[in-house]
Amino acid sequence: MFSLTKKEQIAVCFLVFCLLVGGAISLWKYHSPGKFADLRVVPGNSPSPDSLAYCSAEKLDINSATVQQLTSLPGIGPRMAQRIIQWREENGAFQTVADLKRVKGIGAKNLERLIPLIEVQQRK
Repeated sequence: MFSLTKKEQIAVCFLVFCLLVGGAISLWKYHSPGKFADLRVVPGNSPSPDSLAYCSAEKLDINSATVQQLTSLPGIGPRMAQRIIQWREENGAFQTVADLKRVKGIGAKNLERLIPLIEVQQRK
């Protein structure tokens, strides 16, 4: 093996400490609930600039949402967005947010993640 001088040992300890603190801060920032905690971008599911209009305090109406808007939701890719729209065209408007579970591929966990971001507006 090799031996380190006292100064080198202190430098290594300092670098390890910095890495640990940096990692802890990154984890805290990513996992801490905040104003936009449910709007995290899932890898491979980047929202387009046109679809970010609803990201303020508004919820996305799944009865009128476009493919672009649906794909901006976490866990919803282009295929899933198309399935949602196809279900809506074949079965009529969603009556409740929970009806989204009827779309193939949307389970309880997906729905739980989406509930704070979506709504069903009642049509007149």
